[in-house]
Amino acid sequence: MKILFWLYKSRVNSKGTSPVKMRITLNTDRIDFSTSIEVPKDKWDQQDQRVRGMDELAIQYNNTLSTLRSLAWDCYNQKLRSKQPVTVEIIKAEILGRDKPNYTLLDAIDYQISNLTARVGNDVSLNTVKKYKTIKLKVIGYLHSKLKRNDYYLLELSNKFIFDFDTYLRTEGKLSHNAVAKNMQQLRRVIAVAIQNEWLPKDPFPNYRITPKETERGFLSLEEVELISGVVLVDRLDKVRDVFLFCCYTGLAYADVSKLNQQHLFKGEDSHT
Repeated sequence: MKILFWLYKSRVNSKGTSPVKMRITLNTDRIDFSTSIEVPKDKWDQQDQRVRGMDELAIQYNNTLSTLRSLAWDCYNQKLRSKQPVTVEIIKAEILGRDKPNYTLLDAIDYQISNLTARVGNDVSLNTVKKYKTIKLKVIGYLHSKLKRNDYYLLELSNKFIFDFDTYLRTEGKLSHNAVAKNMQQLRRVIAVAIQNEWLPKDPFPNYRITPKETERGFLSLEEVELISGVVLVDRLDKVRDVFLFCCYTGLAYADVSKLNQQHLFKGEDSHT
């Protein structure tokens, strides 16, 4: 890891000072961010990466730079010792918000599941919750199978992660294009909520796009429906067939039929229920 402090000379404010930036480089990745220090051009020593002078303000600024450097190395070494992943984004987040937890992808999915579960019966169906539980299982499967990991920090997410996950769903998951699109839609929603919660600074998948393909659904003819109604079935299968026929004749989806109860029954003009 390399750490560099540099003066952003092209940005000069009305006081004649420029911001001092901190740059962290790890392997081929690097990130720049402000140190909240501003000094005139002639007060900055780029070779030593410090503020010139021995006055109280210069000493305070140099102490701040020294602290930032120490925080970066402390974070880097701690992650290595605990065998946790470390990226420039994680180090930056650690420096700028040491009191903020570093959320993971499974944390974000669990948060979404918890919120939706609390809304079941109001504006969310149980089936919606099940879809997010399913995507959680698929993410866990991908992490274990391909990355040998139990979880993944949100700040680690990248285009490579999402494209590799897409491939995993199509190959090992054996999902169709439209099934992959639905799963990705749910994962993108989880990420959107994480961004709203300020767990992520921006969308980590700006280049990923997937659109469901138009498909032709088969349908039964009236003759086929009548044949089904004439089949002799017993016990549970007989009831299942009747519910299916009810859906066919009324046009109601099974999700709607499953919610019907005595309160929805009334007598028509012919006095029949």
